[in-house]
Amino acid sequence: MPDWLAELASRIGSVFANSAPTAHLGAFGKHPGWNDHLDDLGMDSEPLLATKQYLYLEGIGGLIDAGQWEALAPEDVLPDFRHVFVWLEGDNLLIGRMWSSSDGKGRAKYPMVACAHFRKPAAGQIPDVLPMLERLELSCRATTSAEDVRAVTNAAREEIKPLLAAPGLSRIDRQFYASRLNLNVDAQATQRIVYAVESYLSPLASFSAPLNLKLSQSKGHPYHIRLPALTSDPMSAFQFWKSFLAFTLPAGVPQLFICPLNADWVDVIVGVPTAKHLFCLKAGSRILPSVAEIPFEISSNFVKKSAFQWASFLSE
Repeated sequence: MPDWLAELASRIGSVFANSAPTAHLGAFGKHPGWNDHLDDLGMDSEPLLATKQYLYLEGIGGLIDAGQWEALAPEDVLPDFRHVFVWLEGDNLLIGRMWSSSDGKGRAKYPMVACAHFRKPAAGQIPDVLPMLERLELSCRATTSAEDVRAVTNAAREEIKPLLAAPGLSRIDRQFYASRLNLNVDAQATQRIVYAVESYLSPLASFSAPLNLKLSQSKGHPYHIRLPALTSDPMSAFQFWKSFLAFTLPAGVPQLFICPLNADWVDVIVGVPTAKHLFCLKAGSRILPSVAEIPFEISSNFVKKSAFQWASFLSE
C-alpha cells in the first residue's frame, strides 16, 4: 500500500475511532498530599480540561482572589464545598463532585474535584456514576498520601469504563417529584419558574458551542438561575430540571447544573460560566433566592400559559 494511502486510511480510522462512546475520569484541586494544587490526574479529554479551566481556575480561583465570598455575612455563606455538578453539551456529559479540602500547608480555600466525562453515551442514558464518585471522595478524604490518591483515582478510571454499557439511571416520575416540591399546575411558585425560564433563558436557545478550551470565545451572554430541588437526590434534581429546560433549550446549549448537598436548590448556568455566575457555589438563599420565591409581575394570560406548559411537561 502506498504511504499516502496508508496515511489516509489511518486518518479515516482515527475519525471513526473518535466517534465511538468514551468514558474518562479526572481529578484536580487541593489535597494534603501536595503542597499546592495537586497534579492533574487522568485529565485526558478536552471537556475535562475545560471543566478545570472554567469551573476551578477562572471561576473558583477568581472568586477567591477577589475575596467575594469572604465579604459576605457568615449566615449568607454555605459552610463548605459539598456539591454535585452536571455539565452537558451535545455529545458531552460531565458529572462531578467537589468537596472542601486543603493542601499540605493547610490552605483550605480551594476544594478537590473529581469529574467523569462521558462522550456519546447512549441516547437518553445517564450513567450511574455518582456512587463511584462518592467512594472516590471518601478514599481521598481518608488519606494524606499523594500516592494513595493516584492509586484510587487510577482504579476509578478503570471502574468508570463499564458504565457506558451498563443500565443508566431510571427515568424519574415527574409528577411525583413536582408534588414533593409543591409545584402543582396552579402554584404561584410554578408560575414564577416558568416565567423566569422563558424570560431569561429562551434568548440563549440559539447559543451553541462545543465544551472545550475555546468555549469562552463563543458569543452569547451566560445566565444563572436558581431552582428548587431535593438535593438529597441530586441526579433526580438534574433529570427533572434538565427535562423542563429542554422545552426551551436545545441539547447544543452548554448547561451546568450545580447541586449543593447541604441546601434545597440547584443552580443552573446556561452558556459559559464565569466567576460572576459561580458566585452561587457558596452564596446562600438570602443573597441568591430561588426564582420560585421572586415576586415577578405576571399577567393573567401568562398564568394560563404557564399552567398549560407545566401540565404538558408533567404528562410526558
